[in-house]
Amino acid sequence: LIEFFKKEKILEQDIDNLDNVLEKYKNIINTANENGSESNLRQDIVNFLSMLYKRRNIVVEDQRLDISIKDDQGTLRAFIEVKRPQNITEMVRPDNVNKKALHQIIENYIENVENGSVDINYFIITNGLEWFILNDSTLFNNFISNEGFQRYTGFCYTGFRDNSFPQKFYNYK
Repeated sequence: LIEFFKKEKILEQDIDNLDNVLEKYKNIINTANENGSESNLRQDIVNFLSMLYKRRNIVVEDQRLDISIKDDQGTLRAFIEVKRPQNITEMVRPDNVNKKALHQIIENYIENVENGSVDINYFIITNGLEWFILNDSTLFNNFISNEGFQRYTGFCYTGFRDNSFPQKFYNYK
């Protein structure tokens, strides 16, 4: 995301405002932990990112993506998969990334590549408290171009996938 926001000028007042924005975000996330839905959490994260970066191209639920971040020309550059903090069965952990959240990131990446969106640089999985950020080469090298992954799921980088792709994909270990 650094490259994406690199053109942003950082002013002293922006640094002063960071504490305020982070405190608001902390309060929002604590409220989400208690009684919020995943869709509310998505909107809270978009509001936080918009306050932080003062950008209007952060979109909630763009197609199948929970949150998408586009550049000024409307090109998809990053997407975020959001899980509620209580949803520990679907959220990745440092010791176990083979969870539904990562599966959804990979599946959305493949669908976007098949539809011609090849400029996606970052993939983020978050529950609002923990943030896992993957760059495109990490995702590509570890999954998309991995021959074992391709054999198991039926996905081939040329874009072909058989009808059993989603089920095999979610069972991939």
